[in-house]
Amino acid sequence: LFNWLEPVLGLLKEKFGLNGTPKGTVSLAQNENLVGIGWFSILFEAIVAENVVELRYRPFGKRSKTRTVCPYQLKQYNNRWYLVGSEEANKPRLKYVVVPLDRILDVTVKAEKFEAGPTVEQIKEHFTHIVGVSLLPEGEPVKVKLKVWKPDAWYIDTKKIHWSQKMVEEENEWMMFELEVIPNEELTQQLLMYGNRCEVLEPLSLRQELYTRAQRIYELNKPYE
Repeated sequence: LFNWLEPVLGLLKEKFGLNGTPKGTVSLAQNENLVGIGWFSILFEAIVAENVVELRYRPFGKRSKTRTVCPYQLKQYNNRWYLVGSEEANKPRLKYVVVPLDRILDVTVKAEKFEAGPTVEQIKEHFTHIVGVSLLPEGEPVKVKLKVWKPDAWYIDTKKIHWSQKMVEEENEWMMFELEVIPNEELTQQLLMYGNRCEVLEPLSLRQELYTRAQRIYELNKPYE
């Protein structure tokens, strides 16, 4: 369960010179200028103390607004941090809200306490059928079938797009994978990374989405005449 801690422990040994570990033995990717990381410790303490927080939040391209949130968890995805909580304004449509830390302008920790939040397992279950953090309440898991050409197929096989991924067929030049997920923006972005080395066979809606994106990419990047 705690195998993920191995690289962290190695980094700590290197950082503090434990066991004579030389500097530079371990390097972890980290954006030192990550916007919003300054709110991490404040939100961490609020979660531990079960205090309601008031956030001044600005979505990209929109005006800022104030949100009152019961904070439950700090979640990392793709080198960004997110606050998972609940918000009365979004009930019953959304069971949880996910707030990116890089769009928070201010945090006020209120004296008001919230009732015991969900367990870690309950939050994990909420995100179990998606890639990343974007989950619409009306989404339902579907079978996603991918045909990926090597060597990219080997990368996908060793670093799964989603925990449900399994390899169902293999030929000399390609591998076929199946996933059981709710399609979302993060899944689309993951598939676009592999460009012309990945074909979406199912579902048709996801295949159409990638085709539309590819057309737009072509129009924006076609050679100058």
